[in-house]
Amino acid sequence: MTDSAQQLAKFLEGQYMGIHAYDHFIQNMDDAYLKQELQHIQQDLKSQASRVAARIQELGGNPPDNLGIGGQIQEWVSELKGFPASPEGILRMALKGEDKYGIHRAHEEIHGKLDEQSAALIDDVFKRSKAHVDKLQLLLEHLSAAERL
Repeated sequence: MTDSAQQLAKFLEGQYMGIHAYDHFIQNMDDAYLKQELQHIQQDLKSQASRVAARIQELGGNPPDNLGIGGQIQEWVSELKGFPASPEGILRMALKGEDKYGIHRAHEEIHGKLDEQSAALIDDVFKRSKAHVDKLQLLLEHLSAAERL
């Protein structure tokens, strides 16, 4: 497997972690509108993961189809800590995950390690993740404003 395919495979495992986190956010969200918004973001994450998996195959690699051992351990630890119960807490956790892990940490780990076409794909994925961050921030601001009324 090429270096780019290996880096994309690691990245894809991280994407799967995000998708699984949204499962928990959606399950624990009581607000129907916010649940729907989280579902839209999760669907976009799944679409982006599919694009990355296809690129791995184009490079001759075999894309992972799950979190990997590290992701499973991290998910288990998160479950032990518990997920927030309030809509605000869920949105804050989703926002932190998208921003810190989905964009910044992933960018640090993959930056400069990809071929040109793979880098362009990942740049697009990061742009989509930034749009998720913006959407989550907006939802959180509206929720906070509504609570003040």
